[in-house]
Amino acid sequence: MFVNKITTGYIIDMKDPAVIIIVVISIIVATLIIVFAGKSSGGNLTPAKDEAAVFEISDKVFPLTQGAIIKQKDIEIGNSGANPLYIYNFTASEGIKAKITTAAMESPDIIGSRKWKGTLNPNGGGIIRVSFLSDKMNWQSPSDQYLRFETNDPKNPEVEILFTSDVSRIPTKTTTDTVTETESDSTNTDTGNQNLQDLFK
Repeated sequence: MFVNKITTGYIIDMKDPAVIIIVVISIIVATLIIVFAGKSSGGNLTPAKDEAAVFEISDKVFPLTQGAIIKQKDIEIGNSGANPLYIYNFTASEGIKAKITTAAMESPDIIGSRKWKGTLNPNGGGIIRVSFLSDKMNWQSPSDQYLRFETNDPKNPEVEILFTSDVSRIPTKTTTDTVTETESDSTNTDTGNQNLQDLFK
């Protein structure tokens, strides 16, 4: 390596091939560190939309009944497409927390906003467990609660799971879906969706 000594120190000769190689390698290493750091954070990278990733869910809207305390609700999700489905950028309302579980992964507790990213493999399924926070909920006059997230399915780019006391927003098939204080509901509430049931076998 050629250096020219001056009064303030040393200057590297940028025409030296060895110096150029070192600079190029340094840039490549720095780029790889940034890329892998983003992947390891589990949600900072937004995946491209993919027509072959197909998001499925057992239900999106559930009733909140005055005076009936709900401890938790299990909601089945799946990917009936041919490519991996990504779910990411979660936001939970103040009265709930959520956790996503599949055969291959388990999310951290999702409280408030969380940039976690999960993957559902083709024909794979999982469970979103929504737990209600007793210190945040007023069951005598329950306010709407929600969990929102994004997917790489272009037909379902944004998903909202809603718990509401507004009967007009609840599909007829879920009005009889009663959840009590002691019940842990882990069944598929959408019995009419045979394709989704087959997906989760």
